[in-house]
Amino acid sequence: MSTAGKVLVVIIMLVSIACLMLASAVVQINYTGNRMLDQIAKDLAKTQEDLEATRLETVQVRDRTILVQEKIDRDLTTLRAQQADLVRSRSQVVDMLERLKYDLDAENRKIELARAALQTRNSEFDADEKALDDLRRKVQGLKASTGQQTERLQSLRSQFQKNDRSSREMLGKYRAE
Repeated sequence: MSTAGKVLVVIIMLVSIACLMLASAVVQINYTGNRMLDQIAKDLAKTQEDLEATRLETVQVRDRTILVQEKIDRDLTTLRAQQADLVRSRSQVVDMLERLKYDLDAENRKIELARAALQTRNSEFDADEKALDDLRRKVQGLKASTGQQTERLQSLRSQFQKNDRSSREMLGKYRAE
């Protein structure tokens, strides 16, 4: 064999060893790649299942959230209506209270005026009673005075009559003479 043949045999042997090593590396890479690919496929399937479960759970949570929001909206609307009714009722009560306060003030003013009028009437009555008592005393005094003057008048009348008779008698005597 020639040197070129020997070199060629060595190169072929080296190339075949290299091919074997490359083939074994490719097999090893394929095995590892397939194993990883299987693992990735399993992970992908699990992730897709988890994703689908999460989507389903998300839909359920969204549906429950929508139901809760609708209930909250209904409750809020009901509460707002009740609040509006309460505000309206409060306003009516406040208006009624103000009217009653005004009426009470008016009645109190009437009562005060009536009391003042009563006090004035009582004062006038007392003054009238006092004046009436004074007049009664005057009348009593006048009665007593009238009684005395009547007696004096009687005595003066009887004196006048006596004097008249005596004057007539004297006049009759002067005429007769």
